[in-house]
Amino acid sequence: MNTQRQLTPQGPRVAIAICTYNRDAGLSALLAVLGKQRLKALSDVSVFLAVIDNSATGSAKPICSAYNDGGRFNLVYHHEARKGLAFARNAAVSMARAHGATHIAFIDDDELPHLEWLQSLFDSLLSMQAAAAIGPVYPLFVAPPASWLPLTAFVTRRAPTAGLVNDGYTCNCIVDMSAIDRGGLVFETRFNETGGEDTVFFKNLIANGGRIAWAEDAVVHEVVPGYRMTAQWLWRRWYRTGAIEAELAHFDPASTHGRLYNLARGFARIGFGGLRVVKGAVMSVLGRPEAFVASFYTLCRGAGLVASVFGSRYREYAVQTYR
Repeated sequence: MNTQRQLTPQGPRVAIAICTYNRDAGLSALLAVLGKQRLKALSDVSVFLAVIDNSATGSAKPICSAYNDGGRFNLVYHHEARKGLAFARNAAVSMARAHGATHIAFIDDDELPHLEWLQSLFDSLLSMQAAAAIGPVYPLFVAPPASWLPLTAFVTRRAPTAGLVNDGYTCNCIVDMSAIDRGGLVFETRFNETGGEDTVFFKNLIANGGRIAWAEDAVVHEVVPGYRMTAQWLWRRWYRTGAIEAELAHFDPASTHGRLYNLARGFARIGFGGLRVVKGAVMSVLGRPEAFVASFYTLCRGAGLVASVFGSRYREYAVQTYR
C-alpha cells in the first residue's frame, strides 16, 4: 500500500524534530551538524527545525534564538513545560502539522548525524513507498570504553527483510505526516517516565497498514557519556526494556490472563538468563570479559517482566537528569 501523501507543487516539507531536556551543549552541537546536511531531492527551504524544550526553565531558548540569527534552516521553538517524553513528541507533531510539514524526522539532542542522514531517510521512505523509515545508531564514546563493556549493546539497528523492518524508534526516523493523521497516531502519555512511547507509536503505525523502511545510510552517532559506560546502567536499561515489553504483549497486561502470561514469560527468561550468565562467566575467564556483562540481557528483561506484574516500573526519565 502506498502511504505517501500527494505532494503539493512546492514538493515535500520536512520538520526535523528535536526534543531537548537540559542538554544545551548537545543541542548546540547537533544544530551545528544539521547545518551541514547534504540535500538533493530536498532543498533548504523545504526543511525546518522544530525544537521542543522540555526543561522547566526553557534553557534551550537562547541557543535557538542564536541559531536563527545565522543558521541555515528556519527554526521554530516551543517550550513544553509538562515534563515527559510523550508530551514533548506530541508537541513536535503538532508543530510540524501547524507549519505545513508533509514529513517529520526525529533525532535526539545527544546525537550527531552523518551528512547524508536526512536525505537518506527521505529517499528510503519514498523508494519503499513506506509510511516511515529508520536508520542505524552507533555509539560515540566520550572516553575509551573498558574491555569488559559490550560495545554492541550501544548499537541500535534492525535486520531488514526486503528493505523493511517490523518496528521503529524516534532516535533516528522520518514519518509521513499523512500516516500519522490517517491513523490518529499519538505518543501515549503513560510512557512519559518509562520510555517506550516510540515503540508503541510504531507498533500502532504498522497496525494501521503503514510500512517502515530501513535506511542503511542514514547513520546517526549517539554520544555516550561516562555514566552510561557501566554494567549497572546497561542492566537497568535492559530491566526497563522487559517492563515495556510487558505492555506490548498480546494480552491486556492488567488482566489476569495478561499478568499470568507476563509472569510465565518473565520466569522463563530469568531461568534461561541464569544459564546465559553462567556461560558468560566461563567466557569471561577464557578472555572475553564483555561476555559476562552482556550475558545479563535475558535475565534483566525477565526481571522487568516479572516486576511489571506486581506494578513496579523503572521510571528512567522521572529524575531531573534523565537520559
